Amino acid sequence: MINNIFKTLKNYNHGFHARNDRATNKTYDNKVKEIKLKILSDVSNAKERIAFEIKMAEFAQKTAYLGGEEKMKKCNAEWKAADNIKSALSDARII
Repeated sequence: MINNIFKTLKNYNHGFHARNDRATNKTYDNKVKEIKLKILSDVSNAKERIAFEIKMAEFAQKTAYLGGEEKMKKCNAEWKAADNIKSALSDARII
């Protein structure tokens, strides 16, 4: 079961990668990897973990405009990483 919880994530990743530049994709991929590792270390708390990650990303977005366009891109990529993982977990009926 654990190996399949991110089964549909590749589809979400492909959609993100098709619409963004290389630097933004790298930020997104790093955040996806970080969140996946956290969730896999404790799948029973996946719902709480992803909710936390989304809230942190949304908080960062609120002040990102002060850092300019690059900061905004980074925050948006990290938020989308968390959102896509949430969708994949939902598809796997984990959350």
